[in-house]
Amino acid sequence: MNKIPPKIYTIGGSDANRLMRGEYTQLYKEIKGFTKPTDSRKVLDEQINIATKDVNLDFLQYDLEQVVHRDISVDASSKYPFLRSSLDGITHDTQTPCEARHTHEGNRMDIMAEQYYPQLQHYMIHTKRDFIYLSVIFGNRRFEYTTIDADYTYQKKLLAVEDWFYQHLVENKEPTQMGIDIPEAPAKENIKLNGMVVMDMTRNTKWLDYAKQLKVNAPYVEHFQSYKTALKKLVPDDCREARAEGVVITRNKRNLLTLKQEVDKNKYINIRIRKK
Repeated sequence: MNKIPPKIYTIGGSDANRLMRGEYTQLYKEIKGFTKPTDSRKVLDEQINIATKDVNLDFLQYDLEQVVHRDISVDASSKYPFLRSSLDGITHDTQTPCEARHTHEGNRMDIMAEQYYPQLQHYMIHTKRDFIYLSVIFGNRRFEYTTIDADYTYQKKLLAVEDWFYQHLVENKEPTQMGIDIPEAPAKENIKLNGMVVMDMTRNTKWLDYAKQLKVNAPYVEHFQSYKTALKKLVPDDCREARAEGVVITRNKRNLLTLKQEVDKNKYINIRIRKK
């Protein structure tokens, strides 16, 4: 009698998200077939995500100016045979993986990066890439994409958890309690978006001083702009120069008014304050 070959178990990107949320027992039962997984056809946000994926990747390839191939299954890894990855896309020129998501209009990219961090790192491990594109449609008005860098410290811990879970699948041992620490994803402000992070300048004394001065002087900028506008309105249309109290307003051939301050006899400086 021929022996039935052992079932091959694999762990995908969305599984990585669930493991990092501590859903290992439920995931084990679903993979083993003891319980039925949630029917994604009845999950509204998942169906919207599927429906908008092609449009999402179309906009990504417009911005990247390179073709994005769709629905890519990554070859099995000899080093990590338990990894499975189904990519939304991969760029033609650089072979960079792409993850396409849809979310509500009020959401932010850093929150999305934090939410899907395990999945994104999982894909980078499997594809051996240093970064991944996260492409997001916010509501029906805004499209953005960013790069997420490989986090090798986090990846090492993630692999340890995935391997721990995989061994339970192979050995038919339900993981009723976590026998390994689940690594926390870095706080969203510490996740690099396009290679850049958020910085807390609380300990930078120059920043604190300049910020205080900025807040103190901000009202004066508003006053300056309002008085500058008021003075210009006092200049008649047939006047090429008006002066008093050391303030001079001149009109050029294009009918544009310039306000100057007299600092010395026959010497003036333009007075300009531009708000950034």
